[in-house]
Formats: sequence, C-alpha cells, structure tokens
Amino acid sequence: MHRDAAHRPTPRGPPADATRPTGHRHAAHRPSPRGPPADARRPGRRPPIPYHVAQPTGPCRTIPVLPPAAVDALTYAAMSMRRRSTQLPRLRAATLGSIATLALAAAVAGCGGGNANPSSSSSSQSASSLENESGFDGAALPGTLLAPDFTLRDQSGRSVSLREFRGRVVVLTFLYSTCGDTCTLFAQQIRGALEELEEEHAPRPAVLIVSADPTADTPAHVARFLAAASLTGRAEYLTGSLRQLRPIWRAYHVHAASAGRATFDEYASVLLIDERGRERVLFQSEDLTLEGIRHDIAKLQAGG
Repeated sequence: MHRDAAHRPTPRGPPADATRPTGHRHAAHRPSPRGPPADARRPGRRPPIPYHVAQPTGPCRTIPVLPPAAVDALTYAAMSMRRRSTQLPRLRAATLGSIATLALAAAVAGCGGGNANPSSSSSSQSASSLENESGFDGAALPGTLLAPDFTLRDQSGRSVSLREFRGRVVVLTFLYSTCGDTCTLFAQQIRGALEELEEEHAPRPAVLIVSADPTADTPAHVARFLAAASLTGRAEYLTGSLRQLRPIWRAYHVHAASAGRATFDEYASVLLIDERGRERVLFQSEDLTLEGIRHDIAKLQAGG
C-alpha cells in the first residue's frame, strides 16, 4: 500500500488544500485592467460636469425652477404650435408672450437681488404669478388684433357684416351643414352655452357661422342644420361664393371642406370676439365645452 502510494503521480496544479496568497502582495501583483484608470484625465480636456452640480455664474445663486403648472403650460403650448402650425399667425403672439413672461419670472425667482433662499417671498410670489393665468377657459389671445371684417348673406338672404356687431360679444365659427359629427358637436356646444346664458339673464352674444363649403350649404341644408341644433333664430349662418369666402378663410386661417374631412375636423375652432371687435379667445376642437364657452363669453361681457 505505502509503496504504491509513494509512486502515485501527483495531480497537476496546486494541491487541493493550497491557499492563494492574500494581502498586499497579491494586490500588488494583480494585473491592472486595460486602458487608463477611470479617474484619469485626458490631456487638454476638461472632465464632464454633471448637470446636477452645475451652478450659474454672476449674481444668480440658485437655478431658476419653473413650477409644475408653468411647465405644463409651456409643454402644451409647444405641442399646440407643432400640431396647429397654420394657426400660428393668431397664436404666435400669445404663446411667445406667455413664454417670455414665464422665463422672466423664472429669472427673477433665481436672481432676485441675490436672494439664495428658493423658498423666499420673492420666489413664492413669482411662482404664484406664473400660476395665475388669464382666467379664460379657452386659449387667450393678445387682445390687440382686430378681427378682419367681412360681409356675407345669412340664411334669409340678408346682408350681414361683422362690424355691425360692435358692442356685442361675437361667437364666430366656420362650419358646413353636411360635415357630420364635428359640426353637429360645435353647434350643440354653442347652443348649450347660449341656453345657460339665457338662464342667467345675460346678454345674448351674436353667433356667426360662416360656411366652409358653399356648395354643400344650400338653403335647405342650412335650415335643416340650424333646426337640428336648435339654433334657428339664435345664429346667423353666412354663405357666399368661393370668390367671397376664400379671402375670409385666409384671413382667419381656416381649413375649408376642400382640404378634406380629417383636416377640417382637426383644425375646426370657435373664436370669441369682444365688444370692441378684437380677437380674444380661441377654442380648438379638443378644448370645446359649453361651460367653457359660457364662462368666457360672460367674462368678456363683464369687461374681461
């Protein structure tokens, strides 16, 4: 037994119970990973500065932070501008004005006299002012643009001009009697707002529906449309020739029926004009409610 064991070949490699060297000696002989150490700096290049530790220079001591309501407003404005690029002539001034106001208030919150306390009264007042919106449910317009005047004929053949409604709030929209659900919804929302105003004994605004498809808007179709929406006697449905209507469509950035049903449905809107003839509030299709229309009409009638 002992003789065989003495001549038994030893297994390759270290014995099973052998221990690996430990401590500093092993660490000193451990091969280093390829490439420079993680904290090494390349010559001639600055290490990147993490965005969360970057600090503004100059008198500012804190980074201006917009309140959530302001961020939501800016996000919505940006999305609206992308989705409705053809309405920029009307919305551009209001949107850019809001962005400038928000940016200025943010700068004041961050740099207000060297105040380093973000919860100070000046910061709180700036955040509060950002959250105070126009008070309108629809998209508030600058209030400096006069609504372009026009003259067309209503469902009775009477000549009607926009300027004759000075002194009254005007609800202006562009529809056509055969467009289907979108025009029906718009008419019903306007009718609902009028009914609520009547219950409150408020002055009745002028409602002008301008044709977006004069070919489809025959007298019979118009009469049927107004009756179905309970707007007979409450709204003026104005039509004319293509030669008369096209300049009006361009002036109000309207996509007529000829642009296609989907395009018309997407860009349909309701415009509120104040008693001085200025464009004040725009309701796009996704924001249109009878409560919103009623509220904003009442606000304009009260001098808002």
